[in-house]
Amino acid sequence: MLELILIIIGLAICFGGIYLRKPMAGLIGLTYGAGIGFILALIMADDEIMALGIVAIFALGLAATAFKFDRFCAALSSFGSSFAVAFLLMAIVADSFEALLIVSLLAALAGAGISFKFYDYSFIVSTAFTGGFIASLGGVPLFNDASLERLVSAFFWGSTQAFNQILIVTIILGIVGGIVQYQRLKNMSATKNS
Repeated sequence: MLELILIIIGLAICFGGIYLRKPMAGLIGLTYGAGIGFILALIMADDEIMALGIVAIFALGLAATAFKFDRFCAALSSFGSSFAVAFLLMAIVADSFEALLIVSLLAALAGAGISFKFYDYSFIVSTAFTGGFIASLGGVPLFNDASLERLVSAFFWGSTQAFNQILIVTIILGIVGGIVQYQRLKNMSATKNS
């Protein structure tokens, strides 16, 4: 069930980000906030109630911030997408985890800066690849007849097959979603100018 939810949310972000900037910004903020909250809950929480509280605070806080400041959302989304793609690419060739982390963080910071400067186009790219990544997390387990938890565990502990599949699906969906959104932006601009 969680896989299907991830696929639906991911595809909505990937292909529909340009039409629904504010809701997409809020949804992306919610997703990133939940992810950050989940990581912090693993580190800090003593029980399930505290863990849920941490996740909820970060998810709702980032959702509200991203909804209000959608340019911030584009930078946040670009940071996450750039980090994920750089991490996946560098994981294939990196000698150490430190090098992998440093290069991924540098790519994420560069992506966030570019995104903030060139907002319209970066919003398209960031939502297309973020949505593609989220959809790949939901879709790849279905093709492997594996649970999402097993796939994510394999992904983070160095399974080359999981890395490659998530990377390929993310790139394909990101490119197609970006093209679709760019065409929609052109159509919206043409409609406004006529």
